[in-house]
Formats: sequence, structure tokens, C-alpha cells
Amino acid sequence: MSTRTKVTITIPTDILERIERERLRNHESRSAFFSRAAESVLRPRDRRSAVDQYLRGYQEQPETDEEQLLGIESARAVFAQEAWE
Repeated sequence: MSTRTKVTITIPTDILERIERERLRNHESRSAFFSRAAESVLRPRDRRSAVDQYLRGYQEQPETDEEQLLGIESARAVFAQEAWE
């Protein structure tokens, strides 16, 4: 379970009013609303970072010809076991 930390923020009143309407419509606390909003910003960035890291690793150490051949042979073996009707 993650720990929780209290924070104080300042936002424009009109934005707070919109947030209040939205969170009340969804029956959630302010904390839940702001956590959900932060996740919606952070999750795509985390995913992009992970993909970028994967691509960098692949570019630095690409598959060898032997590894590619093994992948193709494995795929053929799996597909050969399928009933293609």
C-alpha cells in the first residue's frame, strides 16, 4: 500500500468550481479526483518512457540473424499445430 502525503495547492477559482462539479457527479473525494487526474497525465508519459527505453535497448543490442531465425522457426512450429479451417 502506498503512503499518502498531504499537499496544499493554489488553483483558479473557476477551475476549482469545475472540479467540484465533476467530482461530486462521480461521487469521489478531492483526493481521489486529483490522484486520478495526475495518473491520467503520468501514465502515458511512463508508457512512452518505457517504450523509448525498450527501443534504445533494441537499437543498442539488436537481434542476431540466429535469433531471428529461431523466432521464425518457433512461429512456424506453433502455427503448424493450429487447425486452419
